[in-house]
Amino acid sequence: MALSLARHDAIVSDAIAGAEGSVLKTTGDGAIAIFDSPSGAIAASIAAQRTLAAEDWGSAEPIRVRMGVHAGETERRDGDYFGPV
Repeated sequence: MALSLARHDAIVSDAIAGAEGSVLKTTGDGAIAIFDSPSGAIAASIAAQRTLAAEDWGSAEPIRVRMGVHAGETERRDGDYFGPV
């Protein structure tokens, strides 16, 4: 599973960077990313989902993931973001 998780993380990170976002922090097998626009977040989510679905995971079952996009005003404080979104 370690190799699959590393590949998952690389795919997600590449999709985020490709949509001009940046990873704020990781949470186990999750990533929290920031974008200048909601369209960037949506583009990254779509790109990551497509690449993950096309990846050969070497097992009978593909790795399935869920992604959420939250949009709204935030406050940057101490290298982190806060707000109702």
